[in-house]
This record gives sequence, C-alpha cells and structure tokens, in this order.
Amino acid sequence: MKFNGTIAFVGVTVYAINAHGLPLSGKRVIVIGAGVSGLSAAQALQQNGANVTVLEGRDRIGGRVWTGTVGQGPIDLGAHWVHGINNSPVVAEANKQNITMKVTDYENSWAYDANGAIPKAVFDRGDSQFQHFEEIVEIKQNGTRDQSLGSLYREFPNQNLLLRHMMDTRIEHEYGGDLDKLSTLYYDYAENIDGVDVVFPKGYSFFPKSLAKGLDIHLNERVIGVQYANAPTVQTISKAYDCDAVVVTVPLGVLKHGDIKFQPSLPKRKLSAIDRFGMGLLDKTVLRFEKQFWPQEPELFTYKRPDLLWGEWLNIAHYTGEPILIGFNAASIAANLEEKSDAFIKASALEVLKNMFGKPTPLVAMYQTRWNKDPFSLGSYSFFKIGSTPDDMKAIGESVNERVFFAGEATSLDAQATVLGAYKTGQNVAKQVAALFGQK
Repeated sequence: MKFNGTIAFVGVTVYAINAHGLPLSGKRVIVIGAGVSGLSAAQALQQNGANVTVLEGRDRIGGRVWTGTVGQGPIDLGAHWVHGINNSPVVAEANKQNITMKVTDYENSWAYDANGAIPKAVFDRGDSQFQHFEEIVEIKQNGTRDQSLGSLYREFPNQNLLLRHMMDTRIEHEYGGDLDKLSTLYYDYAENIDGVDVVFPKGYSFFPKSLAKGLDIHLNERVIGVQYANAPTVQTISKAYDCDAVVVTVPLGVLKHGDIKFQPSLPKRKLSAIDRFGMGLLDKTVLRFEKQFWPQEPELFTYKRPDLLWGEWLNIAHYTGEPILIGFNAASIAANLEEKSDAFIKASALEVLKNMFGKPTPLVAMYQTRWNKDPFSLGSYSFFKIGSTPDDMKAIGESVNERVFFAGEATSLDAQATVLGAYKTGQNVAKQVAALFGQK
C-alpha cells in the first residue's frame, strides 16, 4: 500500500546514565571507531563525565553511514534507509533539524528481464511461490535442526529463475549473505523494528554529524593494538593512548580479519563467535545520467537474468528528480564484481538498463562501492551464518576483563545490520561502562 502524507514521529526516550552522579567523572575512555555506534557511545559517556577520545582510521566520521557526491548533489553510498521510523533516534534528529524524509513503498516496484517488462500475472505466480517458501522456512524455524537456506531451497519443488531471482533480491540483498551461508533458523532473528521505512533525499550523514558534536575525534588514527592486562593502552600506528576503559566499535569484518591485536588474546568464546558469525556484503553502483530515460513512478526496479547480476535498482529520480539510478548487488555476486574494473561494471550495467528501458542517455558520473575491500569495514553488515546462534551475537558483545567493551550492529539482538542497532548498542555499552565505575 502506498503511503502518503506527513510522517508522524513517535517520541524517543532520551537516554541518560546518571543525570546527577556523573559516575564517569575524570575517567579516560577510548572509543575505537567513529561510526554511529562509536559516536553514540562517546556522546553518552561524555555527557556523563568521562574524558572521551574517539580514534578513527578513516579521514571522515560516519563509518558505514556515508553521504558522498556523484556528479552534483549528495548520495548515500552506505546506509540508505531508516528501517522503521517508530521510536527512531535518527527520525528524532531529522525532525529536530527539519530534514526531509521520503517513505519507501517496496511494492511500488516494476520487474523486467531481457525481453522487457515481466507480465504481472507471471510475476504474481513467482511471488506466490516465494511466499510458499517463506511458509516452509517458518515451519523449519520451529524446530532445532539448522540448515542453510540454500539447501532448503534445493528441496523446494518447482524451482525456476524468477523464484531464484526473488530469493536473491529479497533475501540475499537484505541480509548480505549467500543462500548457502544463511542460517534457516536465525537469518531473520534480529528484526524487532516498527514503522515504515524512509530515505533522506539529501543524505544520511546528518545523523553521525549530530552525534559527533563536541567530541574529541582523531581522524586517520588507525588502531593496531589493545593491551588490557592492567590499565588499558590503545596503540595506533603513531601513538599510544592510556585509559581506564576501551570501547571497540569496529565492524565485525575487521574483528574477523584480526587487524587489531589484543593482548592478552580475547577469550576463546568471543573468538569462536566472531569466527562463526557472517559478515555480509551489499554494494551500490551509482549512475548519474544526463537525462532521465526510465519511468518516474516506480521506486524500485528488479531485473531477472540467469547470473543474478543487477537484480535490483533504486530509482533516485522518484525521490529527488535527479537522473540517478543505484544498482544493488550482494553477497558473492557483489564480491566477484568488486574484482572487476569500473569500465567493465559500467558497460555491464548499461547493457542491462538498455534491455530494460531502451538506449540510455549519456552517463555523466559513476561511483562503485567496494565495501569488502574497505579495510575499515571489510564488508557491509553482519548476518547469521549457518551454525551461528544468538548466543554468538551475545558473546561478540560481551565485555572483557571489565575494561574492554564492544558495540556495533553485529552485537544488536533486536536491530542487527541497521543504524538503529548500531546506535542502541553504543548507548548500552556506555551504560555498562558507567555501571562499572559507578559501583567502584
């Protein structure tokens, strides 16, 4: 159903650790990472008396919330949606700043293949099959035996390319993992968010900027080590920082890669959980054209082809009037595409758009994200890999030695893979730190 009209914001409860006692007064806290979880934690810690320093390896704040420029005007190269506006701190800040929001109607989507538009009756049959598959998944989730969604799909009768296309765009794109890696029991476990989804036509970066106000943030400070046997020390490439507590908010991909050396080594339970959990991938190909040559009405386009490339497109022109399309690719398809040159990607994308809409107008700007190759993320967001459980997510978020704390979307049991999840875990870890020092 299409949503029209003004967005009504349901108020957010303002978080405060201790409005009077300031239990962190004089305590030195290092926050590793200036993404939303790190900035959220730092803001709450500083408001409660801590002396906070944020160390960020990139030359910008925001982490996986990143509004860039492709041609003229802003475009989100990382997080794009608020998934559920109810009680959202992002929406609260947007309202405060009078930031324009546009609701996304995911049903306002047109489907194509190499022959042009897919007839609605054909698409509806595929949609019915997909819903049947989801019903089977729900039955399996009432059991205890896990298997990959891919193996469950191969047991499904009447497989066809349209159904596989829907599995790609509705599951692999959503969770960032291949069907053969996603856990049937838990792939959609951490999804307790309410309300419609919205985009910000002028970009998402207003939110991390609002969290960063008044914070001591050191950019281009890549952390390489954390020593916590006694009073913690955080080591960057150029400097050592002594502190009373460390808050680690780097993405799961960085933890999996082991780029930060912990001394002593992190507990086996945490390392095993980090290894079992999955780091997914969703990449964007942003194309700005001289003129719009595609329909204005749809918000999304899907494209069915055997190799599943270019399965989904977002019509930025619907929201802003700018002649921009964003192509999405996920999981191993996106990882393979990251190895290709921009020239190859451009030619491949334009061929698909020609099949969909006819000859494109001249392309004036392009940007290809490569989140798997970004050393400060090494992926887009986490997912439940076959064999992982919610206990693994809890283990990743557990503090160590009452001095090293962990936050980030991969530790959010109710809003995984979202900006909301990142924000809430930052708030929660600040509360943990305050509780620790408040009882000393």
